[in-house]
Amino acid sequence: MGEDTITLTVKDFLQQGALFAKNGEYEKAVQVFSELIQAVPDFAPAYFRRGCAFFDMKDMDRAMSDFNRTIRRNPDFAEAYDSRGLVYARRGDIDRAIEDHAKAAKLKPTSAFTFDNLGGAYTMKGDFESALTNYSEAILLDPTNWKYYFSRGGVLLQSGNFDAAIADLNESIRLNPNFAQAYYNRGYAYMQLQKPEKAADDFKVTRRLQPNHPGASQALDAIRGNRSS
Repeated sequence: MGEDTITLTVKDFLQQGALFAKNGEYEKAVQVFSELIQAVPDFAPAYFRRGCAFFDMKDMDRAMSDFNRTIRRNPDFAEAYDSRGLVYARRGDIDRAIEDHAKAAKLKPTSAFTFDNLGGAYTMKGDFESALTNYSEAILLDPTNWKYYFSRGGVLLQSGNFDAAIADLNESIRLNPNFAQAYYNRGYAYMQLQKPEKAADDFKVTRRLQPNHPGASQALDAIRGNRSS
């Protein structure tokens, strides 16, 4: 009976802390997870959840510390490596970010989110080929997530593969028609392909969805300027 009571208590703590975090009450989440850690000092998920709350609070030092503690207690905790990789990326330590995301992918090869993170790290490193490989794996694992097409489309855009970038951005927009940056990126691709009419249509949608977008108005002005010259 005692063991059942402890298990239920741990579950209750995790659910309460997760609810606080979901509602953006990160300090309360940290307090709940800290109480759980005090009660069960070797329980790795409590450190991980607290680390995630610190991450959302943009407290990277304490997030890193908790992810390290998680991994020490459970070296096979894939999500902890993945999250620590995000901290490394925020710090600009891209090689260590790649190492952690790759470790997470090896431990949990069905996680599309992890391959997306790995693709992001390779993009930051400028290794577009590896980035495309990992974004493609994320899409294979979860073909309904618009972010993965957007991310791969961005790399294709940077690589100068504008037709392929447009194809990915089309799918991203189909899955999420309210994300302004996808229209802007597609408009940029159309500009590179000398299709100013299609580009202008996308820049107008960008500005409608995000009136303060830093590039949409300038892009439209440039198109109008070219027409009048």
